[in-house]
Amino acid sequence: MEFITVNSELQQAFSHLLSEEIAQDLADEPDVMALGAVEGKRPCGVLVFAMEETQLRLLWLCTAEEMRGRGVARALVRQLVRCARLDPQASRLLADVPDSSPLDPVFLLLLSEGWMPSAFQLNAYTCTLAQLAEQEFWRKNMGESGVTPISQIPNVMLKEYSALLDSLGEGVPVQLPLRAEDYEPDISLGYVSEGKLQACVLLTYRGGQLVLSYAQAQSSAGTGIAKLFYAAGKRALAKYPPETRLSFAALTPAACRLAEKLLPVCGAQPAYRMSLWLPKLTEGGTNL
Repeated sequence: MEFITVNSELQQAFSHLLSEEIAQDLADEPDVMALGAVEGKRPCGVLVFAMEETQLRLLWLCTAEEMRGRGVARALVRQLVRCARLDPQASRLLADVPDSSPLDPVFLLLLSEGWMPSAFQLNAYTCTLAQLAEQEFWRKNMGESGVTPISQIPNVMLKEYSALLDSLGEGVPVQLPLRAEDYEPDISLGYVSEGKLQACVLLTYRGGQLVLSYAQAQSSAGTGIAKLFYAAGKRALAKYPPETRLSFAALTPAACRLAEKLLPVCGAQPAYRMSLWLPKLTEGGTNL
């Protein structure tokens, strides 16, 4: 088995092993790269990672179906570790294993290679839009007063909201400052009350599923966050096929309670952040 760097010229050959989102990231993001495993000139596996200052983040790992069970994924992970150890700036490797259980194959693989779960654990919720439509909450008429698409909220108001999040030290997985043009055409809604943006919800459609990429509400929002979820759910039900899967992760107890209230059909599943610290190489190198 040989390992190669999957550049733009070779990406097409590995396209059947990549999701649409990952393929787009490889094409557009200079810090996102891929390692390919080849046997007899045939692509048999791919690992995609991102370089983030002093760490490398594993984003995608896939083995061709006919090659599974032959150690291809393990070999790719070990090759990533070798590459990381040659980088003087890299101090650790990270990998998020979302929507998984402790029996998830990637979790078990990384654990057996010395990666360790971080201290925190989040809850991942998932269901189809068809299941969502069956729930009583989504059948009621909550009204949508104050709910506005992000694209219709003045940029001045969005900047004020972003500045507030910055001052609170919020670790938000969206670009700051919030800008209307960044959140179309996917579902992106804000709750405006008393002339201020009090809460927002952002849903992204990718790889055939709808992911809640961000939700945040000020204490002054009151029932605004529930109105946002209601409005976002109604739009999702109208816009996407019923078999579309909706998923999101909840980091705090309050977020878990809200998820259980809004999505009672969804069982929470643990997700893990795996990490591997990279000791500095000695002068004589190291054995892997």
